[in-house]
Amino acid sequence: MSYNVVNGVVLNDAISKELASLQGGYARLISDELADLIGFLLEYNEYFDDKIKELLDFLVILHAARTALLNLIPEEQEGGVR
Repeated sequence: MSYNVVNGVVLNDAISKELASLQGGYARLISDELADLIGFLLEYNEYFDDKIKELLDFLVILHAARTALLNLIPEEQEGGVR
């Protein structure tokens, strides 16, 4: 399998296809679902009173994953393709 390295990032066919899928809308979909999950957990946090530290740690991980996915989506540029 061939690969290219762009700015220190290894890209092969499988990675390129996955990135294209993420940038084509899948990352936004996953991000929206993660935001809903974070909201749900925050809304029902009283059920986690005895494990609030674990809940907060989990929320931090979910938020980091959401942010990482959103960073894979190119920003809109005037006259460009998203």
